[in-house]
Amino acid sequence: MKDFRRWLAQFADAETEIGELARWIAADPNWPEEGLIGMTVTRYYYKRLRRELRSVFNEARRQHHDAEATDRLLAAAREGGSVEQVVALYRNGPGEETDRALMAALDHRDPAWVEEFTHAAARGEHGYPYYRLVLRLVHRHGIEVAPTADLAVACLEHHIGRITSDGDTAAVIGERLRDDPLAASALPLLPRCRHHRVSYGLGDAQGRYGAKFAAERVLTAAVEQGLINRQSLIDDLVSILRSDDPDRAQYTGGYVSLMEHLAPSDEELAPFLADWVRLSTTVEGMKKELLARAVIALVLEERLPDGLVTEWVRVIGEESTAVARNAVTALTVLAGDTKFLSDQQVADVVRCTTDVPGPKAIAVLACVQSFVDAGRLTGRQIADCAREVLFRPERSVVNSMITFLGRILRSDPGQAVTLVPLLSDAFGHSSADVQEKAFQLAAKYADRLDGNARAGLAEAAEQLVPALRARARESFGGGPGDEPVPPYEESLPTVVDPERLESPASDLAEAVEDMAVLSRARVLDPAQWERVLDEVVRFAHRDRAAFTEAVTPLLKGCNWDPVTDFTYRQLPLLVAAALTVADDPNRPEKGVVDALLALNDDLDGHKYRWRCGVRVFDQVLHVRLSELTRRFLDHDIPPFLLATPTWTDGAIAPGELVERLATYQTLGARPGTADFEQALLRVRHDSTAADAADAALGTPEAGRLARWLRDGGLTPPGTTRCAYAPEDPSLIVGYRSPLPYRLREALADAMGRLDGFSEPFRQLASAYVDQRDDDDRTGSAAIPLWLTVLPAHREIVTARTLNAFTQGAELNVPSAARVLPQLVDTPSPAGASIHLALAYGLGAALPQERVAASDTLLALAARGTLDTARLGHDIADLVTHGTLKVARLAESLTLAAQAGAHLTVGAVLAVTLPPLLPEPGATAPAGLAKLLTLAAECAEETRSLPPVDGIAELAARKGTSLQLKAARRLHTATVPPPA
Repeated sequence: MKDFRRWLAQFADAETEIGELARWIAADPNWPEEGLIGMTVTRYYYKRLRRELRSVFNEARRQHHDAEATDRLLAAAREGGSVEQVVALYRNGPGEETDRALMAALDHRDPAWVEEFTHAAARGEHGYPYYRLVLRLVHRHGIEVAPTADLAVACLEHHIGRITSDGDTAAVIGERLRDDPLAASALPLLPRCRHHRVSYGLGDAQGRYGAKFAAERVLTAAVEQGLINRQSLIDDLVSILRSDDPDRAQYTGGYVSLMEHLAPSDEELAPFLADWVRLSTTVEGMKKELLARAVIALVLEERLPDGLVTEWVRVIGEESTAVARNAVTALTVLAGDTKFLSDQQVADVVRCTTDVPGPKAIAVLACVQSFVDAGRLTGRQIADCAREVLFRPERSVVNSMITFLGRILRSDPGQAVTLVPLLSDAFGHSSADVQEKAFQLAAKYADRLDGNARAGLAEAAEQLVPALRARARESFGGGPGDEPVPPYEESLPTVVDPERLESPASDLAEAVEDMAVLSRARVLDPAQWERVLDEVVRFAHRDRAAFTEAVTPLLKGCNWDPVTDFTYRQLPLLVAAALTVADDPNRPEKGVVDALLALNDDLDGHKYRWRCGVRVFDQVLHVRLSELTRRFLDHDIPPFLLATPTWTDGAIAPGELVERLATYQTLGARPGTADFEQALLRVRHDSTAADAADAALGTPEAGRLARWLRDGGLTPPGTTRCAYAPEDPSLIVGYRSPLPYRLREALADAMGRLDGFSEPFRQLASAYVDQRDDDDRTGSAAIPLWLTVLPAHREIVTARTLNAFTQGAELNVPSAARVLPQLVDTPSPAGASIHLALAYGLGAALPQERVAASDTLLALAARGTLDTARLGHDIADLVTHGTLKVARLAESLTLAAQAGAHLTVGAVLAVTLPPLLPEPGATAPAGLAKLLTLAAECAEETRSLPPVDGIAELAARKGTSLQLKAARRLHTATVPPPA
């Protein structure tokens, strides 16, 4: 899109969002005055502009359509249109304004015509918009309307729509029904109506169509007002539920919900007890009281359907939790009845506690409790069940089992000998709350145990958190616990230095195979990419004809668009296409080669102002490829590439670069500008190599290399923290999706160190300030390749690509957090940008990205480059403003702690927690209890975490919430014991 700014200026005076965008761009001093703008920025604005235009157009079209429909309707109503015509036209645009205008128009029509129109509008499946119109006509003209089933359905829908909140009482709904002149005659027809719209709104427990259970509330109010015969409605519901109509199945839950709201008496329930009970195996969430009454009545009458108990047992193990709760209710009623519930079926239910999901297991435990109360379980069966459940990881399930055992022991303390030792299995649970509950119950009945059982509990108590161990020694006995504890040693991963890049292929067949493998790879390996690109150059230089013949089959079907399709893996292969085009300009690959040559056309005659952070890395890549393509076409193929890395992180050994320049000098080869400058940015600094380059070569490139090495290369630019609030006016206009509070790092200008470099290499050190979301390809798989552009300055790459790392936490979408470990796989220092990217990664939406962030945290700690205070402050800032979710953060840090980094995680949390602690009466961030628990575990494990600011005050507050319990545990673990 050429001259975008000038084209957009025509909208500058508009009062719409487009005009605001035009004025904003006109005032932007960094916008290019002429020529093409960056394609990413163009796409960014174009998408938002197109979305705004589409929205404006659709709204205008809708308003125009509605206005035309209303005009046609009113014209027909005033100027002699037929009844059928006006009824049909009303269907296109019913509404409050249309109704008022139509009522005024009908005032001038013949009363007989108006009456005929009213009857026509009341007939057919028109729905509640027509009902509203008919109701107004009845009120104004006193017309009597014959009730029909469709009118009854429309009446029901009309009153459902009037329920605006869950606070509308039955009295309010009943008053509305009494004020409706049509309800008294229409609603009695509902029991005879089989219309699917009657059941459409039934069973709406979530309020998807308005208020919760709105349809049931209207029908119940109609019954209470005498508008619907209660027995007729119940009989009709029974006949529907008994029918085999396949269309009925999808609405069964709604019909059951209506029946439960009617709360039928025993006499009303009696005729269909068996049918009602059978529904419990398929309908979710039936009311316990009504189902239990039905089961009891069937048991007393000894007519419980055959096979139903077996079906209930199956449901517990196989169906959803909501259906399983129905079965639990029924089996609880039958717990003491050996006639209908066999011992084997009881055992099958008990067995379900070990393998069903957590919420269902809790419900099953309630059923098992009823078996115990009825004497259906032996002590051994109870012990076996407890032993299995106490090993489960779910906190709620294990807590339920401990409560269950407590009830048994209260009723029969004699079972303590068998059951209390089992509680030791819960001493090693990951939740301190579970440990405390198990310990308290075991300690309560410890005096009923013999010495061996108490010794077993004492031994298992070593798994308890430190705060409980001392109490356990008092209750169960054991050593004094004053043995010297060895100092904590953190277990961090071994630091792995970058490996040397594999040598290039030794023969042509191997090189072609490498190109094929790279072009089909699912994940981009930057080291392999550079190696294959070097092989293309080497074998093209060695035997041009043979290489062209070997690579031609790989080029079939190749059609790459460098603007829209960033297929980085194919780029080395596409450079090779230039060889075939040089021999035959009519080859199909001519378009690809032209595209490669045009990649750096924007550089000619323009000074780039890099608004988009990542485009500069693409342009560095583009200028290298374009340079190679042109040399291939000019038959000036170099012997190899100077910029091929020595190590997998992209760095080049200085001595190796000196040897490459010497080989070029011996062969009389000309170094490519882009190739050599990329090599300079990759070379590791060594003053000894600088002297060798000066002494041995004497070429301009060698002299430049020597000066670069002596001067220390590129000086890292400074960074400045930027914070953006959602309402910040500096944010780009036109972006309608709300963004959270964001932190970014702005790069200072360091271009002075790259004065001798060409474009776009100089722009790598230019100043950069994040422009909200100006890169549409966030989370790009090319980031590992961009990291090799500046292998010693990962901080610059991270600051420019920070948007890609933050999307997971900010917008809950996939992000580049998965490549975080590659940011720290070199000795390059980790600065503010890397720490900020890590903070965002720890709160990413996808679990695999949070795992990658945890690995990055461990790697930084192992290298000794992790600044725990900086990371803690970043996390606290983002959590305080709601950008990071505490539950995700707790999960990520827990993974790092479990890997052996308790000291590191504890140090991070010691800085993170103080700003998050709630003031008295304030609401804490969701999930804070998990962070406090993790901090307490780290403090107990390391025994060296200093007191956390504000924890003492929080721990002193009254209450038994998990948050306060965790705060007390952390306070106990961090406060040194009295001397």
